[in-house]
Amino acid sequence: MAKKFRVGFVGSGGIAQNAHFPGWMALPDAEIVAVTDINEATAKAAAAKAGIPDDMVFTDYNEMLEKVELDILDVCTPNSYHRDPVIAGFKAGCNVIVEKPIAISAKQAEEMTEAGHKAGKMFMVAQS
Repeated sequence: MAKKFRVGFVGSGGIAQNAHFPGWMALPDAEIVAVTDINEATAKAAAAKAGIPDDMVFTDYNEMLEKVELDILDVCTPNSYHRDPVIAGFKAGCNVIVEKPIAISAKQAEEMTEAGHKAGKMFMVAQS
C-alpha cells in the first residue's frame, strides 16, 4: 500500500469541516491525523467528524507541530492569523495549504512565500 500523506489542521471551524475535510477525506492517499483550534470544543467536534482520536486534538498549533509528524499543514484560521502557523508549518517540514486570502498584507504574503522557498516545500492558497 502506498504511503498516505498525513494532514494536520490549524483552525477546524466551518471552512475546515465543511470544505477542506471532505476534500481530504475523498483522497485515498491522504488522511487527516490531527487538528488544532483555539476553541477546544470546535477542535473536538472536528476530530469526531474525521475519526481523529482525542490525543491528536490540540489547542496550540506549535504543540501539534512538535508532537505529530505531518506531511501537509492545512491552515483554516481567519486571514489575519494565517502568517504565523504557515511559517511554523514550513519550519516543521510541512507542505502548506492556506485558505484565502493568503494574508492581510503583501509583506505577510511575501514572508510566507519566502518561508516556503527556504524550506523547499510546496505552498498553495485555496482559492476557487
